[in-house]
Amino acid sequence: MDARSFESTLAAALAAHLGADLERFSLRREVAGAVDAVAQLRGDLRPQPGPAGERHPDFESLRFAGSRVTGRLGAETLVKLAAAVEQAHTLDTFGGDELHSQAVLIDYCDPNATKPLHLGHLRNLAIGAGLTRLLAFAGATVSTQSVLGDIGRNVAEAMAGVELFGAQGGGGKADHWVGGCYARYVREFAVAAPQGAAPDAPIERELQAHGDRADRLLGAWLGGDPTTLEAWRSLVDGVAAGQAQTLARLSVAIERVLLESEGALLAPAWLDSAVAAGAAVRRADGAVVFETGRDSYPALLLARADGVPTEHLRALPLWARLQPEGKRLARCFHVMGAEWLVTTELREDLIRRLGPAELYERYVKLAHGFVTVSGSKMKSSDGQALTIDEALDRLGAQDEVAAIVARSGGLWSRDAVAAALMCSTLQAVALAQPCEIDPDAFVTLRAHRSGSTLLHAALALAGPGPDGDFRPAHAVDRHFVLQAARLPGFVNRALASGDLYELLRFIGRVAQQVVEHRPGSRAATYAARWILGHGLKTLGLPALPRGH
Repeated sequence: MDARSFESTLAAALAAHLGADLERFSLRREVAGAVDAVAQLRGDLRPQPGPAGERHPDFESLRFAGSRVTGRLGAETLVKLAAAVEQAHTLDTFGGDELHSQAVLIDYCDPNATKPLHLGHLRNLAIGAGLTRLLAFAGATVSTQSVLGDIGRNVAEAMAGVELFGAQGGGGKADHWVGGCYARYVREFAVAAPQGAAPDAPIERELQAHGDRADRLLGAWLGGDPTTLEAWRSLVDGVAAGQAQTLARLSVAIERVLLESEGALLAPAWLDSAVAAGAAVRRADGAVVFETGRDSYPALLLARADGVPTEHLRALPLWARLQPEGKRLARCFHVMGAEWLVTTELREDLIRRLGPAELYERYVKLAHGFVTVSGSKMKSSDGQALTIDEALDRLGAQDEVAAIVARSGGLWSRDAVAAALMCSTLQAVALAQPCEIDPDAFVTLRAHRSGSTLLHAALALAGPGPDGDFRPAHAVDRHFVLQAARLPGFVNRALASGDLYELLRFIGRVAQQVVEHRPGSRAATYAARWILGHGLKTLGLPALPRGH
């Protein structure tokens, strides 16, 4: 028996036994109760509820109520399942088979080189890094990439801020220092952004020329001015190095970084080919647009009338060049803020019009909601965003975090525990929903109930525990072994969709049940450890050895 296929095999066998199609099948979710499995048939098998005369070799009993069937598993079947779960845990077997041995590309993070990474970025990182770790555990060949916004209106604003305010202070990490200059420039030299369609909001300040210092610096960069290029290179390298240090604290390593500056250099030739192919239109004033065919957003601005490429155009050559990689990939997941979803769809439409788009045939967009404070999006340009570095420092300094580190015997570091707690909280919100936080509370343990419960449950199971045989009649033992049989369904659905929310909710419920109902046998303990181990891996924490 294979614990990873128990639930699906049991459902198929029950359907064959009854001669009926199952609309739904699930194993028990709660500790208490006599029912181990519930099936919903397509149509009524019996007109009246009552005990069934049929016998299935895996079930002690089956009962029918219209199209609903409930069953209690036999002791022999449960003993075999418990042994299979013990083996899966002992061998550190991944709980599913989706995307095993297949190549997967994940694009996430995608920061601008203007500031330190903040909690708005952390939600993206929690999703992307968690999916990367889970896929690696699944045996997939995972590669990761990020697009660095290293040129554009916002980078020119950061350069202008450094020119004006840089002499007034420095030191520390360059990303923090540059971020302060950037926020001050945007605040003190605010420009009127055009009131365009909602999808333009992330880049609204670069949709038209403003004639300020930032515009002059951007023009000088596009013109190849050596002094401007030298200052730009120094700024971008400093910010990128600071961001890399933050990622290292989160145990995140991104293999390939695509540069918008390279896209900007490729943009003129790419744009000419798009216009020549009839996929883009050059207007009378010189601006170039992609006419989308959408009433809600009829035109995607690619280049302004003065020739300056927008972020859309800087990204398009980069993604167009990636398309042949689709031939080797089973899937490409792209983690992005929900505000980018519409324009990402339109960029995809445009690239498809220009030729084969193999990567987009395997492309899954994972659009997540904002991190919000008092209902408003957290953003760095107002200078109020809580940085990841500060959050790690403050949460990691809490006595409760130190106690968790001590209980792990030092296997988990303060940064690793703080990162796991914060990421768990951000992952505990449904993907498309905004995640509201209180910055002051977020750096205390009380804001991270889901992650704290998981870590304490894992620590509890790492200590000396029961070593007795599995007891099918013991409600708690029976429950945890059946939860282990449910794990593969959650894992496979998460990997197929890229959305970890339901899997992590399931693991969180099991963690809470471990806290409330300690397993009473070795097999039940291993079942719970196997489930929680998937949560720990997703958060970047190694499992603790038993008897730790």
